[in-house]
Amino acid sequence: MYKNINRNKILIGKRLNSRSYIRYVLTNEVKFKAKFPQKLSEPSQLILLRRKHGVRSFPVNLSRLKKQSLYLWVATKKNIKTVIEYNKSFYFLSKKIAKHTNLTGGKTAFIGGQIKVSNNNTIAMDFASGRYGPKSKNEFDFWYEKINIIFKNIGYNISIEDWDDDAACPCRIDG
Repeated sequence: MYKNINRNKILIGKRLNSRSYIRYVLTNEVKFKAKFPQKLSEPSQLILLRRKHGVRSFPVNLSRLKKQSLYLWVATKKNIKTVIEYNKSFYFLSKKIAKHTNLTGGKTAFIGGQIKVSNNNTIAMDFASGRYGPKSKNEFDFWYEKINIIFKNIGYNISIEDWDDDAACPCRIDG
């Protein structure tokens, strides 16, 4: 199932579940350091959203996510979290909009962006986080490959937006 893992690093005979697989890749196969968020303009950006606010860790049952709605995602050292970006019940956040830092509590993360689940359960994804996005084409290419492998190995159909050479940043999914 996890054919893209370096098998020498895994105990023979031990089967990893999806969450363990994600944690394994994020802790053992990452060559970039986690980033601290910069330029926090509002105190509400440091409020840590939790499961009761709709935060989920991958793997996520896609039937529980609203189709065609934008979600934020972020990869930390332990997992990949997601939450819907706009929610009326986020009255305690500025403009009722979640930020990537609300998934980390203002702590470090490797990469982040947005996702949207289509009606055929394909995940459209980008790496366009202002705080946790890739800072170079080299970093983008690394994460493009890693995230693609992770999501395909845990059973998702995924399409990732490409790098915009003219703007020197990742493209965004249509929102």
